[in-house]
Amino acid sequence: MHGDLSDIDIPSFINTRHTDVIKKLYSPCLSVSHRYVRGAGYFRSSVFRLMSEDLLNFCIRGGKITIITSTEWDRLDYQTVMESYDNYKKYGIKEDLRTLLNDPNTIEPARMLCALIQNGNLDLRVGVLRGNIYHPKMGYFEDKNGNIVSFLGSGNETMSALLPYDAGNADNFVISSNNKDNWDEFGKKWKEDIDNTLDPNFNSTFPVVKIDELDPEFIGEWDIELDLELHRDAASKRQQKLIKKWDETWGNKINQSREENIIQDSIDWSSGIVANEEMWRDHQKDGLKEWKKKGHRGVLKHATGSGKTITSLIAIKEHTDQGNNVIVLVPSQPLLEQWDEEFEEHLPGVTRALLGAGNQGQDILNEMRVSGGCVLISTMQSFRNEKVLAKVQRLLQEKKSNLMLVVDECHRIGAPSYADLCKINFPVTLGLSATPERQRDEEGTVRIFDFLGPVIHIFTLEDAMEAGLLSKFDYHVKEASLTMNEQKEYDELRRKIKVWYARWRNSGTKMPESLEILIFKSRSIIRNAENKIIEAVSIIHTNFQKEQHWLIYCGEGMMDEIDHQITSILGEKPLRYWSGMNKFQRKESLSQFKKRGGIMLAIKCLDEGVDIPAISHGVVLSSSKTKREWIQRRGRLLRKSSGKKKSVIFDVLAFPDTYGEETNFVMDEVKRAFEFSKSCNNVDRTQANLSRIMTAYGISEEDLVDDHEVPEEVDDNE
Repeated sequence: MHGDLSDIDIPSFINTRHTDVIKKLYSPCLSVSHRYVRGAGYFRSSVFRLMSEDLLNFCIRGGKITIITSTEWDRLDYQTVMESYDNYKKYGIKEDLRTLLNDPNTIEPARMLCALIQNGNLDLRVGVLRGNIYHPKMGYFEDKNGNIVSFLGSGNETMSALLPYDAGNADNFVISSNNKDNWDEFGKKWKEDIDNTLDPNFNSTFPVVKIDELDPEFIGEWDIELDLELHRDAASKRQQKLIKKWDETWGNKINQSREENIIQDSIDWSSGIVANEEMWRDHQKDGLKEWKKKGHRGVLKHATGSGKTITSLIAIKEHTDQGNNVIVLVPSQPLLEQWDEEFEEHLPGVTRALLGAGNQGQDILNEMRVSGGCVLISTMQSFRNEKVLAKVQRLLQEKKSNLMLVVDECHRIGAPSYADLCKINFPVTLGLSATPERQRDEEGTVRIFDFLGPVIHIFTLEDAMEAGLLSKFDYHVKEASLTMNEQKEYDELRRKIKVWYARWRNSGTKMPESLEILIFKSRSIIRNAENKIIEAVSIIHTNFQKEQHWLIYCGEGMMDEIDHQITSILGEKPLRYWSGMNKFQRKESLSQFKKRGGIMLAIKCLDEGVDIPAISHGVVLSSSKTKREWIQRRGRLLRKSSGKKKSVIFDVLAFPDTYGEETNFVMDEVKRAFEFSKSCNNVDRTQANLSRIMTAYGISEEDLVDDHEVPEEVDDNE
């Protein structure tokens, strides 16, 4: 046995597929420490690796372990817990433990965990975050002489993260000690972060519940042996099984002489399409070939639903396999979660962290300075934080930095609010968007292409349909007139717009805000016309069948009314998905929709990042003037799914009376309809219907292209 932590030779980096982390980190550190503190993501599966013989010996010698973790608060009443922390101690902890004790695979380690809590060897703390988890994955060992070994580990203390015999991931541990030069920059900060969370006097952003002990009735009910020696046999078998499985799976495959020098290798991290080049689509191969030819810079202009994410994951895998790091930027929380799921499915072995939507994974930028193969997935809003950008700049200044930036829905990065971010010079860039150009925003479009590189490959919606990647679709245009009051209000707004527009048109200045507001109000009348709801209910009543998936795009002002009418007239209660719901309500709504189908009412927030291939029917009641948005909506409705022969889209267009002021100005919907009709199955009939509408309202094809529309950043509300 070593004297203390200063005598142990511990590598500064461990990848669990290259190195046995038990042998190189856990066993030697636990053998000489008197304290072990660990922050992990989830409680219910946090017992497996920790309940080993090494930890049992550590506790028998008087050592103390502290775990800071979280539980699934969507299954408990968060408000009740907040009113009395004792509720979790009395009820919540028991439910979590019962789950483990009822499972034959986890009953023995769970009993050992209960014994450690009851004997005071295990100090269990639960971070109480509404609908989220305590996510930092770090820890430290400390001996009686004040020596400390601190680590940042990519895995939770879970079966999937840490047990090879349960198809575990490859995980990275970056390690620092207080007798090394990098302690102040890395290890010390990791330790301070955990200590601050444990300190009740620290101004934390969330409370932490301390589980002192379990009541005697619970201990008796589950026959928990409090004598730690009686747990030794089971703990020893678990640890030996871990070690044996690691040796069988990885031990003979690694060149031991290079073991500690390897940061990344060309290991097959994934399975399926990303790893198998034979499964790649031609447009994916061609796009990446052009990207490499252009110096690993540029934008892929690929249709929604054509596999842009998979294409970029192929490039990311190649980059991380070479020991390089990657940053992925997305515009929204749904896309953040979707990318995390895609990594979990296709590249589970890549070390990654999330930033944004409650996730605080920016510390992985520090990890990138000492190791490769790491990925940060961040929302654009969180990434532009000054402290985050400062870390990125320091990372880019490293001599060997070959940092790759991937920007999903890259048209968003051209907004003025991201101008400073776009000045950063990344050596490798890849942009993804079906419509990278910003409509009526030349400056923003130039900013995108200066930042990421030009469009290097195009794969259109028509190409995707021809390749069988998107479903064929029928397209039906329905008409709805304005009510008398709507027509009167619209005419008055158009009169004011005409006056303001005449004053501004040749001024050479930016469109005044007052004119933008008038345009928005007039357009809102068309979008939210009352008769659209009546027409939509009629469409659904005539065509809807149980177990179909219908998506209704509506305006915020019409959601309650259409919900009421569908429920009362059709007896079918619609689901909802919009920004007024919290993320757990939206998640539950999507889950129900995917499982049982039905009708979902959605506002703009379903445009990006939500993939429901089973949608069979779409009704468009409210649409954007921005071409990008209605192209995305169409692509979302055309996703392929098992048993889905085609998609059906109903587009309800509202028109002012023919005596209204300048009716051609508001024919955005006709413009969209013509675009939709070009690729539909029933193109001849649909375009004949649209030609009749245009003739009735005196609209020519030239009228569909106007030059006095609201710029994209106003229309997008970015």
